[in-house]
Amino acid sequence: MLSASASFKSITRENGAEVNKLTDSDDGDSGIQVLPTPKAKRLGQTGGFEAPVFACLDDEQDGGNTELEDSDGDSLPDPANASQAILNHNRHKSVSCAASPLSTPHVRRSASTTSVSIPCVKRKSTRDIPHFDDGDDAHSSPKKKRAKKDPVQARLEKEAKARSKQASAEEKKRNKAEAVQRKKLEKAEEKERKDAERAKEKESKVLNKLVSSRNDTLKDMTIEFTPALLQNPSPLLNAIPKIRARILEENKEANATISSPITTFHPEPPLANILNLVRWKRRIVSKYDDNEKEWKPVEEAYDRIEGSWLLYWTLKDLASQVQNPGTEQISKSLAALRAHLGSRYQLFLLIDHSGNQWSKLSQDVRNQVEAHLVTLQVEHNCFVIRAQDSEDLVRRFFDLTADLGFKPHKLIERSHLAFCSKIKKSDAIGINGSAKIYHRMLQQIYRVTDPIADNITKDTCPTLRSLLEAYEQPQMTARRRDNLLVGVEMGNNRKVGSAISSRIAAVFTGEDSLSLVGK
Repeated sequence: MLSASASFKSITRENGAEVNKLTDSDDGDSGIQVLPTPKAKRLGQTGGFEAPVFACLDDEQDGGNTELEDSDGDSLPDPANASQAILNHNRHKSVSCAASPLSTPHVRRSASTTSVSIPCVKRKSTRDIPHFDDGDDAHSSPKKKRAKKDPVQARLEKEAKARSKQASAEEKKRNKAEAVQRKKLEKAEEKERKDAERAKEKESKVLNKLVSSRNDTLKDMTIEFTPALLQNPSPLLNAIPKIRARILEENKEANATISSPITTFHPEPPLANILNLVRWKRRIVSKYDDNEKEWKPVEEAYDRIEGSWLLYWTLKDLASQVQNPGTEQISKSLAALRAHLGSRYQLFLLIDHSGNQWSKLSQDVRNQVEAHLVTLQVEHNCFVIRAQDSEDLVRRFFDLTADLGFKPHKLIERSHLAFCSKIKKSDAIGINGSAKIYHRMLQQIYRVTDPIADNITKDTCPTLRSLLEAYEQPQMTARRRDNLLVGVEMGNNRKVGSAISSRIAAVFTGEDSLSLVGK
């Protein structure tokens, strides 16, 4: 083994070449001739070193035999092991030699001497010495090579990734489009909702607008005649075009909710044999809500037959039936109507005097006609209306139509009583000031006339306090309260009935200021 005290010695060979010989101070001449590298020659750095550095040994003579022998016959160490030993040694001991890049030494060996060419390395710290890995380390594990993928499988995976990426992009795009569409729909729905609310508010304002004129209700009314009245010659047949023109003239909105103000209808049994009937039909677009005290629109407009019917006869036909009792048809027709409709319906008997027919009758016939009409009124609870000529006939039908149309609004109007609207400040001054106010209060109630108010304030309840105390008596029931003023004189030998008495009680004892009391 080479010791750390080995050094180079310059000798001259037989052929005159000067070489450096590696010597060991412990064993003498090692027999190994070391040739310096060309760079060492050029730099002239052949100084001694403390330990040789071997990278590998190249045995030219033995043909690659890696085992070397020194001059004493001892085997030299394996070059790889020697290199590793030298590196391990240099980690603990610095090497002092001329600076030279680390290169592979060349070893020449003859029979007697062996020449080794090794470079000189400059002193380096242990961290600068590179690690040599010859691949023979038993402890080192070989690197694992990644197996090659099948080209077809790789292509399929690539295509699958591309499809997945495209599907994700399309889904993202679709979700974005759906979000935009949903937002548009929400905005449209919100706009429709607000528009509907505004339209509903506007409609409610229109419906609850105070109807002060009966002509404003003509747009919802229709007059229905039996076909016979529109076919058989009569004064009414000639007046129908004028009636239609009058309705359209008084209210220009008459065609807003109805197709025509005049139509025909066919009575059902047992009224099928009555050929001269007239009735009214109303177009319902709203209904009055008693709880909220306002008109509410209905979901779908519909037609409603009013509770008033009319029977038309000419004076000539009436006189003929009076003179011939066996041919009398008016009483039979009224009896059939009353039996079919009931007592709550209004029946009108219109007698047409057109053509100056009244003057053509004798006094005796006139008296018979008057007597017969009174009998019909009493027996069938009907109202008799007379039309003197064609113009009067048009006016009668127009008034009936307008009054029936205005009836529900008039009922509400009567319930909103004006409190002493005509009283003066001077009337409230003095001893009888409170009595005058009390008297005017009673007169504001529908159908309470001045004689009725006088009799209540003079005899029954002289003061408002006394009237309220009478209503608040412990034994006073609802029925007795409604009939408290029944029997009070109202003039012309007539007395207050239950309708007026209950109306007065509702005004002074009711808690709902908007309740309907004008019935």
